[in-house]
Amino acid sequence: MFAGSPPGRAVARAVPSPSAPAEVQMSGTVVLKDGKYFLSDEKSHSTVELRGNAVKRYAGKRVTVTGHAMQGATLSAGLTEIIVVSKIGTAVAVAGAATAAATATGVSAVALTAIGATAAAAGTVGGLYASGAIGEDQPASRP
Repeated sequence: MFAGSPPGRAVARAVPSPSAPAEVQMSGTVVLKDGKYFLSDEKSHSTVELRGNAVKRYAGKRVTVTGHAMQGATLSAGLTEIIVVSKIGTAVAVAGAATAAATATGVSAVALTAIGATAAAAGTVGGLYASGAIGEDQPASRP
C-alpha cells in the first residue's frame, strides 16, 4: 500500500520497460539526401537518419534534436542509427545564447549593447596608449 491511497484500493504504477529505448540528444545540420533527412552529430561525429513529421522544415538548418533510436531498423551504410524525433529546434549560436541568458536575468538588449560598446572603446584607448599615440605630457589640442 502507498501513502495517500485509500485502504483496500489497488494503485497502478507506471514501471519503465527495461527494453525502452534511451532518449538521445544531438546537434548538427539537417541534410536532405535522396528524400531522407540526415544529421551528423557535432560531438560524436556519428551520422543518423532522422524521422518525424517536423524534420523536413529544418533541412539545411543547424538544430538540436531529441528522440530515441528506432529498434530493429536496417541501417544504410555509414549510419549509426535511425532517430525517431520527439523534439527538434534550431540551435542557438553562442552569442545568441549569451544574449538570451542575460536577457532572462533582467539585462536589457540596450544594456548589452552599451556594455559591448564600452568594452570596445576601452580596448581602443588601451591600444592607443600602449602604442604611444596618447598619454604623453603634451596638450590634446594646439592653439
